[in-house]
Amino acid sequence: MKTRIVALDTTSEFGSIALVEDGVTVEEVEIHSPEGFGHVLFPQLQRLLQRHGWRWELVSGYAAASGPGSFTGVRIGLAAVKGLAEASGSRAAAVSTLQGIASFGTAEVRAAVIDARRGEVYGAVFGAGLAALGEESVGPLERWLDGLPPGAEIVTTTDRKSTRLNSSH
Repeated sequence: MKTRIVALDTTSEFGSIALVEDGVTVEEVEIHSPEGFGHVLFPQLQRLLQRHGWRWELVSGYAAASGPGSFTGVRIGLAAVKGLAEASGSRAAAVSTLQGIASFGTAEVRAAVIDARRGEVYGAVFGAGLAALGEESVGPLERWLDGLPPGAEIVTTTDRKSTRLNSSH
């Protein structure tokens, strides 16, 4: 039996829904919803499932980005996967947004960072196996950069694309 995962990210106004089968992304749909995801998430998800012939009862599990990010957005994504998993008897998982970003890195030490607005960033450092090497934090970019381990690869997102930078720290 194939392992089929539905993954959601509703942590910012730029979200996404992805279908993953046996570890391979089947399709990812990006959704821009500045008014929130409560009114667009399920219709988009239904269309995506239908397009690929997936039925709810054949989904192995659901995953949602758990933040950091918009408080309401995080709650919508987590509540959606919890409800879908409960209704279908499947599993649900929460994944750190920063850990997800770090997965696009290639170095032994990966520093994931996203804009927290108001002059601050969310950041965390992960090893190559994506284990956290410290706590996630929020604060000024300069302070976060000063605390990075030497040679850490900085991984971030811009326009919904992952970007890798080499740290001079």
